[in-house]
Amino acid sequence: MKPLKSNAFLRSNGDRRHSAPKSLAGLLSPMRATLSPSACGFELQLEPMRALDALAPWAHLRPNEDARTLLCRPGASDGGSEPSLAALADRLALPAADRLDEHQLVLDPAPLGEIAAATALEGLLAVLIDGPIEREDGRAILRTIEAGRCPLEGDLRALAAMQVRHDRAIVLQTRDIDQAAAFVAEDFRHYLAALRDQPSEKFAAPELALVERMLDRTGRITVRPIETEVYSTSIDVGISTSSNGELRAADGSLIYDIPSNSWHGD
Repeated sequence: MKPLKSNAFLRSNGDRRHSAPKSLAGLLSPMRATLSPSACGFELQLEPMRALDALAPWAHLRPNEDARTLLCRPGASDGGSEPSLAALADRLALPAADRLDEHQLVLDPAPLGEIAAATALEGLLAVLIDGPIEREDGRAILRTIEAGRCPLEGDLRALAAMQVRHDRAIVLQTRDIDQAAAFVAEDFRHYLAALRDQPSEKFAAPELALVERMLDRTGRITVRPIETEVYSTSIDVGISTSSNGELRAADGSLIYDIPSNSWHGD
């Protein structure tokens, strides 16, 4: 089997051809998700998840073709060594990128994916807005962030905002708990992909109701590879919902049925 080249759950992306299958779980990072109320709805902290992997659920948040993503670098006007987003768009030859200024781009899913594939999006903020985005809209959102408030408060049409940290974790602000659950569900696909050494596209995501039921307990879920049992026809993923974030034994599980490519609760 050809080893996966890249997966956020792998502690090392090196060649694993000589790793024993039974030791695979020891090579994986745990999944941690924390959902909490925020001024604009909900805040989700999720790891591990790369910017590129987050774009699939991000694209599904679009309610229509008019919704676009504002990509900006908060604090860029204060100076810094990072290249401007306009320069990055030039380097990638993105003709579809509308430039509000040097540090704010308005993007459809395809050019956003090209940027995420070229850079980890560290320090950048993506805001999904339902409708046209003008320069003053971007400035209003930046002023909101500078005031220490939720980015969604800067525009009533803003549906979600996402920041990526070290290309290993995301922080999502959303008005809808279903949207937060969609990112956690997507991460379960990548977890199985790392566990099974296969592309994530081969695995279905758990239904949002299953994920929300887990999150409803305490707002926290932790998945440790050592508490995942792999059988011939199913994978039992142990889940801890400890309210204080400590690593405790699993108190629930989601079960992936291999033949039907589907999930169910314990």
